[in-house]
Amino acid sequence: MGGVSDPEDARRIHAALEWSAKSASETPPTDRPIRPSGSVRVTPAEQDLRDPSLAS
Repeated sequence: MGGVSDPEDARRIHAALEWSAKSASETPPTDRPIRPSGSVRVTPAEQDLRDPSLAS
């Protein structure tokens, strides 16, 4: 399983992978801000406002 038996197919795949990697490295970053994942601190009071079931 796996692998490429035709040398010409292997060359085409290799060239496509090289082109893909090169074009990806040349793509300028977007202006979209990076959203933090799980690093946003929420105080207990703010949590109470978000989830009424946690209100004491």
